[in-house]
Amino acid sequence: MSKTARRAPSSAAARLSRACSHRWSVPGLCLLAGLVFLGIGLAQHDLGLGIAGLIVMLVYGLVLMAFRTRSETIGLLGSGDHVDERRASIQVKASAMTGQVLSAVLAGGALAAIALDSDYTTILCGLCLLGGATYVVSTAVYARRG
Repeated sequence: MSKTARRAPSSAAARLSRACSHRWSVPGLCLLAGLVFLGIGLAQHDLGLGIAGLIVMLVYGLVLMAFRTRSETIGLLGSGDHVDERRASIQVKASAMTGQVLSAVLAGGALAAIALDSDYTTILCGLCLLGGATYVVSTAVYARRG
């Protein structure tokens, strides 16, 4: 028996194992986030917030589970598994766009907080600092890696 023939079952088993773990990772995180919402609601004596947060996160996880095979968009949101280069490229572009929008909103919010002498100035400026530092460090790391 050739080496290729012997490796095929183990690589298929590894792919199946990864697929199963990816299948449940996002719904599992939805459940965890929902339970965190519930815990916060209970701690703040606001049961409505806790239950609403739990329901929203459970519905989101269930929608991802139910429709991931029918919609490529939902499949991308629900698995994080980059089956091919096209899907990986979509995820990279979506992440970059999200980062750009959040950076612009944070910078605008920080400027508005400074102008209004808001209590949120320190938090918003700290988040801008974190975002900027992350961008500089990641640019340096990826520039060295090629």
